[in-house]
This record gives sequence, structure tokens and C-alpha cells, in this order.
Amino acid sequence: MLRAYFKRSSDEDRGRSSVLHVAKKILIPLTADHNFKAVVDVILKDKVTGEVVLMDHKTASRLDQSYVEDLWMNLQLYSYIYAADNGLGLTIDTCVYDVLVKPNIRRKIDET
Repeated sequence: MLRAYFKRSSDEDRGRSSVLHVAKKILIPLTADHNFKAVVDVILKDKVTGEVVLMDHKTASRLDQSYVEDLWMNLQLYSYIYAADNGLGLTIDTCVYDVLVKPNIRRKIDET
């Protein structure tokens, strides 16, 4: 699965962005007793446009229209944008979901 993932992205795509943060833990004090915590997958800076890009890695058993539509209702991405702005001082210009579909290979009942 990982070999296919790395093969998918070209050398040109990999060289287009500089990595600002990977698996970045962010802690933002909200009150004296409460903090907002987030772990952002990847934040990149596009070398061509200068845009700051938040990338969220997902794994899915299927990738269809319903899955894509449900992503817009996912509050996790919005919390990452909040964390980047308020915890790192970064304004996110665009977001990318990097969805890796899990293989649908299953063992037969009599296989070990």
C-alpha cells in the first residue's frame, strides 16, 4: 500500500512544496483550566504560489461520492485550521485531503 502511495506522487510534485510541519502537536490555552489540542498531519508551503497548504491524511475502505460529500461535514479539518492560525500563526490558504484507499483483499474462511 505504501509503495503505491509513493509511486503515485511524482518527483515534480514532491519538489514543489517545502514542508513546514509534520505531525505537529499544537496546544492552545482557552481558559485557565481548558486547552485546545490538535495534531496536524502536514503543513506545506507551495514554492510556486507561496500558499500555505494544510494536508490531512485519511485512510478509507471506499472512496465514492458519499465519502467525498461527508468530508465537508468533518469538523476535524476546521479545528486544524483554527490550530494553525491560533497556535502557529499560520493562515491556511488551501486544504488537501490525501486519501489512501485500503485494499479490499480478504482471506477466505479456510485460509490462514
